[in-house]
Amino acid sequence: MTPEASILVENFSIKLFFLCLGLGVVGQALRFGIGMWKIYYDPDPAKTIKAEFNKTKFIISLVLGGTVGSLLSLVYTLPMSNMDIFGCIAGAYGGADFLEGLLKKRAAEIK
Repeated sequence: MTPEASILVENFSIKLFFLCLGLGVVGQALRFGIGMWKIYYDPDPAKTIKAEFNKTKFIISLVLGGTVGSLLSLVYTLPMSNMDIFGCIAGAYGGADFLEGLLKKRAAEIK
């Protein structure tokens, strides 16, 4: 068996996988920060960060962002340009937002 035959996806590397996973978590953390900023500056006094923050939802969203980021490692190659890094962060931001909305809608249909 040649070394090329053992590679399932061309140009895939573990280093790239973990880099994209980390960038996905960064994208999701950015989304979280923006959400907290919106709550902080909301004129409704009933909405506070302490009342709105859900630790379980936060951890699940970071896992979703990491998952989307790790899937993006199938698209990008090393070395990543600045636009590739930005694309990975933005893809995880938007992809996790899409998945969370989809799961929320599906959960409402199941109830």
